[in-house]
Amino acid sequence: MNHETLLWEGIIAFCLLVFLQYLSTWLSVRSSKVRSLLKSKPSLIYYRDDYDETKMKKERITKIEIMQAIRKGGYVSLDEIAAVILETDGTLTVMQKSKEKQLEKEDFFY
Repeated sequence: MNHETLLWEGIIAFCLLVFLQYLSTWLSVRSSKVRSLLKSKPSLIYYRDDYDETKMKKERITKIEIMQAIRKGGYVSLDEIAAVILETDGTLTVMQKSKEKQLEKEDFFY
């Protein structure tokens, strides 16, 4: 096997990956069924001093990672936090408790 053959195989594999990425994006924009297969939904993994252990296990998120996201957000304790949401891109969003309004679970999702 020569180096030219290996180069062409690599180029073909790269082009195939680019095409499949384009195809999956194109299909997910046009079909809700494909979108639901390819994209996840945000998960509420911490709410009002309660961890959702089932969702944490499913998403493979630990309490240590949640605490790290809280510290990264500049918060000192869980007393300041209303909720932590695992976003579709894998990031954790920390929601501060509101003094004006008591937030409900439905307030976190659109």
